[in-house]
Amino acid sequence: MNKKIFKLVASAIALTLCACGNDSTSPEDDPASSTSEIQSSTSKDQPSSSSSKDTSSSSKEKSSSSEKVSSSSEETSSSSDEPESSSSEDISSSSEEISSSSEDISSSSEQPFETGVLIDTRDNQTYKTVKIGTTNWMAQNLNYNFNDNYGNSCPNNDEENCAKFGRFYSLGTAMDSSAVFSSNGRRCGTDNYCEAQGAIRGICPKGWRLPNKNDFAELIEIAGGANQAGMNLKATTSWTPDDNASPATDLLGFSMFATGLADPYHYDHDAKEFRTRYYDQGIKGVILSSDYEDNHELTVLLLQNDSDKASIISQDREIWTPVRCVESKETDQYFDIPDPFADEP
Repeated sequence: MNKKIFKLVASAIALTLCACGNDSTSPEDDPASSTSEIQSSTSKDQPSSSSSKDTSSSSKEKSSSSEKVSSSSEETSSSSDEPESSSSEDISSSSEEISSSSEDISSSSEQPFETGVLIDTRDNQTYKTVKIGTTNWMAQNLNYNFNDNYGNSCPNNDEENCAKFGRFYSLGTAMDSSAVFSSNGRRCGTDNYCEAQGAIRGICPKGWRLPNKNDFAELIEIAGGANQAGMNLKATTSWTPDDNASPATDLLGFSMFATGLADPYHYDHDAKEFRTRYYDQGIKGVILSSDYEDNHELTVLLLQNDSDKASIISQDREIWTPVRCVESKETDQYFDIPDPFADEP
């Protein structure tokens, strides 16, 4: 009995030991374990993980691509900014050039002188005026018919010429030697010698006077100096062309005509009488001054068709010349006499 029990116990122990021997199988030989490790390895290096990395990499590439796109967009933006900015600057520059061009046109179209109108209340004739420097000049020759042609006449004795070119005046009439309008030119005439001083109204309209040498000198200086003033003061018509002179420009609006001169004491041998001779039309332009030279000759401004120059010269007292007046200044002193020929208000 005891032996049977012992055998049973021994068999049980043997079975147990056998089972334990089976449990000692190494992990490498255990398919399940191996599969598990493969799965674990697959988990670490599996395609899905690689795919994830690839996806991640792809995402990065996409991100990089996005960055490139973004960069491209920035470049595009920069590219579109640059041409637009450049274009804008070009347009702005173009606008500035147009503006500058407009200013140049505006500047070139601006007159370098002021113009106006003078009304002579003695006969209501109107004259153009021009301010040159500090002096306001008549831009036309005087056409006041004093005392029914006494001491004055029209070029070629034609009234139509008076309307365009003004009149020739004797020294006495121009200076108002009879003191009809003012007293400063009293007794200053062809046959009388006087010491005219200061401003002389002469035959000029009220508020205006005869020019003097200083007025001529200022005019010449502003008109370009003695060598060019003639060209710039001449009217663009009435002058006979000459190869020695430049074309007239009338730069300052002074519009001096080539009226020539008048000699009322010319003896006509054929008619055997004295007749007024009109000469140098188209050749000379002259304006009377209130200044005397040595009390024998008067001073005039002279322009000639064969020269660009302007000259202040002496002239025979007996020659009749055109008159242009300048506006009186506060420093001018002369005494007006009530005008007997002015229209009653």
